[in-house]
Amino acid sequence: MTGQSASGPPGEVSAPRITRRLRFDKAGPARYLPHNDLITALVRALRRINAPLAYSQGFSPKPRLRFGPPLPVGHCGRGELVDIEFSEPGPADLVALLDRACPDGISIVAEDRSVAGRRSPMAAARSYRYQVLLADPAPDLAPSVRGFMELESAPATVRRGPGRVREIDVRKAVRDLSAKGPDEFEVEIAIGEGTLCRPEDVADALGVGGNSFTRVNVKYEF
Repeated sequence: MTGQSASGPPGEVSAPRITRRLRFDKAGPARYLPHNDLITALVRALRRINAPLAYSQGFSPKPRLRFGPPLPVGHCGRGELVDIEFSEPGPADLVALLDRACPDGISIVAEDRSVAGRRSPMAAARSYRYQVLLADPAPDLAPSVRGFMELESAPATVRRGPGRVREIDVRKAVRDLSAKGPDEFEVEIAIGEGTLCRPEDVADALGVGGNSFTRVNVKYEF
């Protein structure tokens, strides 16, 4: 649903588009929604409130929504970004209307008017920060964190779907790591730089079992 110009039916001249950037939380049952299902849920909610969506060109026009880095299935997210293109300004109370129309677990929390229409969230994302809650307390978590940060590298073999095995350097991907107690740590992971690191990989490198993964912030350069 990205990468094409919005317009009406094929052959028509593209009308001016208005981009509005919203922040949303994804939690509860919604954390198990794959990214494509999240898109579908938001589009249905937008249609439910009769939002004036702009559409892509071609024989199968689609609404224009642009997201930040997709959340892995099972992960929660706070303040996630989505850019939505409209054919006209739309309702002033878009946040409240759309929030009420969204399914359980998806909450529209704010509109960011300062950067809408600039680079897409995905292109501008540079790193993300996760809060990780452990399945069992680890009294030696803080020393393990210090030891990990002193490493020059931490190679690991990870699975990214059926039959997809990748070699990554977990230490190279981690920009910041801190223990918040015996059962919680926060980690900032770089986006790009040849890594496909997830917070589960950091938990494995620390020798602990993560039980809950919440992306609490994404750093962008718009």
